[in-house]
Amino acid sequence: MKRTIIILGVILILLMSSPSFNCNGTEGVTSSIIYVDADGTSDYTRIQDAIDYSSEGDTIYVFNGTYKENIIVDKSITLTGEDKNSTIIDGSGHRNVIDIVSNTVTINGFTIQNSSLDGVGFGIHLYRADHCIIYDNYVENNFEGMQIGYSNDNMIFQNNISYNHNKA
Repeated sequence: MKRTIIILGVILILLMSSPSFNCNGTEGVTSSIIYVDADGTSDYTRIQDAIDYSSEGDTIYVFNGTYKENIIVDKSITLTGEDKNSTIIDGSGHRNVIDIVSNTVTINGFTIQNSSLDGVGFGIHLYRADHCIIYDNYVENNFEGMQIGYSNDNMIFQNNISYNHNKA
């Protein structure tokens, strides 16, 4: 069973990287790769700045490091961390760590931690976000790991959602 899930995940990634795969209506639009590195050696040092600069269909590649920020993904982009064990988005106890408010967003390769613990903080919050893919992340030490509201047709797999405050 586990082997089947891994094989399906690999097939999905290969399909998504194929030039003929187009799920966000951006046929003919050239996408870019934007790099984020906390040490200042890449395009940006903050993930939110890279998102703000990005265009529909872009990929934001985040190098290992701890990024103390709360991000809002409001474009159809791919957000990829170098290694989920050492590419950390830390909400510093404020709000949701990642708010996804756009369709066709992919997020993978992160540790997502430390949302607000006052009863309204989520590691990942999808709101009116359809056709998103969230995989291969650690979501931990938040009030709640994940919330999905008014969203359809999302794929969420191979995430470790644990050690969150509200276990209900």
